[in-house]
Amino acid sequence: MDTAIGVVILDDEVHIIRLLRALIPWETYGLVFLGSAQNGIEGKRLVEETHPDIVFTDIKMPGLSGLELIASLSSSVPDTSFVIVSGYGQFDYAKQAITYGVEDYLLKPIDQKELSAVIAKLVGKIHSRHQTEKAINASKNDQSLLDGIQHGAPYPISSGARLFLVALQTDSEEPILSPDLSHAVTEKLRLILQRYPEVQGIVHVGDLDLFSLVLEEGTSVSITGLLDAIAVDVLQIRQLFPSLSFTLCVTESKGNLASDHSLLASSLPLRRDGQGNILSARQTDPGNPVKELSSWEGECDRAMDSLDSASFRPAVEAVASRAAELNPVAGEALLRYAGKRLAVKAEERTGSGFDWYEDVFSQGIRLSHTTAVMKIRFVSTILAFIDTLNAARTQAVIRPVRQALEYMQAHYRDSDMSLDTVASVVGLSAPYFSGLFKKERDGQGFQDALVQIRIDQAKELLRTTHQSIGTIANEVGYSDVKYFTKLFRKTTGVKPNEYRSLYG
Repeated sequence: MDTAIGVVILDDEVHIIRLLRALIPWETYGLVFLGSAQNGIEGKRLVEETHPDIVFTDIKMPGLSGLELIASLSSSVPDTSFVIVSGYGQFDYAKQAITYGVEDYLLKPIDQKELSAVIAKLVGKIHSRHQTEKAINASKNDQSLLDGIQHGAPYPISSGARLFLVALQTDSEEPILSPDLSHAVTEKLRLILQRYPEVQGIVHVGDLDLFSLVLEEGTSVSITGLLDAIAVDVLQIRQLFPSLSFTLCVTESKGNLASDHSLLASSLPLRRDGQGNILSARQTDPGNPVKELSSWEGECDRAMDSLDSASFRPAVEAVASRAAELNPVAGEALLRYAGKRLAVKAEERTGSGFDWYEDVFSQGIRLSHTTAVMKIRFVSTILAFIDTLNAARTQAVIRPVRQALEYMQAHYRDSDMSLDTVASVVGLSAPYFSGLFKKERDGQGFQDALVQIRIDQAKELLRTTHQSIGTIANEVGYSDVKYFTKLFRKTTGVKPNEYRSLYG
């Protein structure tokens, strides 16, 4: 049975807390209410005490704002998912929220379907994380390593021993790894590492597999030889998954595994220098991507206005080329910043930028083993995103016409159906709907389309039933038989009874 998922609600308005408690499908997703608070200071204390899986928080609260609270808690509750719930629709907050790792941004008044969709997505991620952590962090040494990485807790080793932290980076010829494949690689890695007595802990944190190596004082085993042997064994995974490649990044711990983990993560782009399968972590200047992208904001605005990937391509390729000229750390930082800024612009316009950035863009960059591949993925992923947005916008334009036709097909019997009625159904003004309908139907107007639908239905009835012409006229929305006969003849070239004789 899956572990219950804890939820905390923070809002300065008690009725919003009550509303969320009423709208959240607790039993459906195995959620447990851990408490609520009406100001940021009490809310921070509550989150630190309960370590919830999900926190719904307002932005404007006494004591600490929602964003200040999230920023202050990022290190103490790294696995907590935060969702902004606010009546403030300005996207300045959304821009800030993405930098803090906020999972989603909901506006008041709260829409239950949207809320349920957000919860379903978070629960899926949380269950996946719980299952991975349960499988990987079963042993005492694993837990000690995890505590050291996430909370800076001391890692127990004997006096005189040397402790090394190693990160294993998986790269792929494909820009996205399925959760199942990622889990399979992690499990295979665990089986390989368990053969080595020097490996004392194995964990999966974020996108990285990490393990500790302890070399006791006086041992004849060298870290270089040990890593070489592990690298050879790890590369055997390619026999099962030939599209994958692997890099081991190592640092000797100075006593703070949290800092060691941060150093490893920031050093991994250096693998793109082509130094082989083993990399020593080192501090590298990530540069200032903001200065490198002085014109990028304007290019993104123009791209979101036009959604023309062809015209956006030169700007995207220029950024990719500039990143290739920098050191690998600075180059990756530049591309990630560029992608994040585009995601913010897309979120402002379409509400779909954040998911694209996390689920598609970031993973594609992370899985790129060489600078050349990273550059190609940066360009292709962004241009494909623009094409997707363009297709969605096109669908949004023609959707009202499709909805109108579906309504007309379902209600053609209504003798009082009119342009005004159908325009109201699809939520448009009659003049705008009329022009849009004619444009999307290659010049066919609403009235002509309605007549065509009704006459087609009448033809079907004439062929398949023995109903009278008057009854059929009523069935398709015409109370005046003479008028119906006139329209039928005008449309088909024959009278209804003649049509029946031809096809009866």
